[in-house]
Amino acid sequence: MSALRWISLRTFWRDRLFVCAATLSVGLALAAAVTSISLNAIMGNGSALVPDPARVVIGYRPFLNSPDGALSDTFPARIREPLERVTAFEAVTYELNTTDLSGDWQPIVRLGADLTPASVRVVASDYFRTLGVAVRGPGFAFDDEPDGRPAAVIVSQRFWRTTLRADRSIVGDVLPTNRTPIVIVGVVESAFEGLRAGDRTDLWLTFGGHWQFSDLTPRPIIVGIMPLLMVGRLATPDDRSAAEAQAQAIT
Repeated sequence: MSALRWISLRTFWRDRLFVCAATLSVGLALAAAVTSISLNAIMGNGSALVPDPARVVIGYRPFLNSPDGALSDTFPARIREPLERVTAFEAVTYELNTTDLSGDWQPIVRLGADLTPASVRVVASDYFRTLGVAVRGPGFAFDDEPDGRPAAVIVSQRFWRTTLRADRSIVGDVLPTNRTPIVIVGVVESAFEGLRAGDRTDLWLTFGGHWQFSDLTPRPIIVGIMPLLMVGRLATPDDRSAAEAQAQAIT
């Protein structure tokens, strides 16, 4: 049933009429709800592996017409620029929220001769720098991959040890996949595998690299509603209220 559901979603997203209707519905819901933003400190596995975690927060907004005040951690891509103007943030970064139900946003990356599926997260190029998570290697340089180049990836420490056999010369190597080759531009130096409890990320792609492993077409109408997890690093832990007020005024 799950496989059929995702196949159906992929089919619908190729239909222009469905895309327009979905965009309008999602846009109206987000426009009504995004004006109320709350910021919560990160929890779970990532909090112990991020320097000064009290300064790292995730943005939330209320679900439209929710009777119990439920919160969503999803923001539309169009709100990236306004949130980056919040001066109480030292930096703001983003992760593609693949748990969102507005489409099948999860990229599919299969490695090796047996095409083993990898656990993938899609993030902005400044993601690790904003979190303060150390990466061995040059790391990401672009949000959008230059044409004709392999998709850049950063791999987790666990994946480097178990799958790449702890090869210290692996940075810069190009690996074949089910679609386009990937080039390893960094290895996470700690056990960090994601911000959510239970995350076991093998590799991280940039937003530009995402499209090389997705069945979705990066048309402007689709890019504008990509569901994002917003992560901000506060200038000081006491700036959370100021950041919330600024974010609500801007958005």
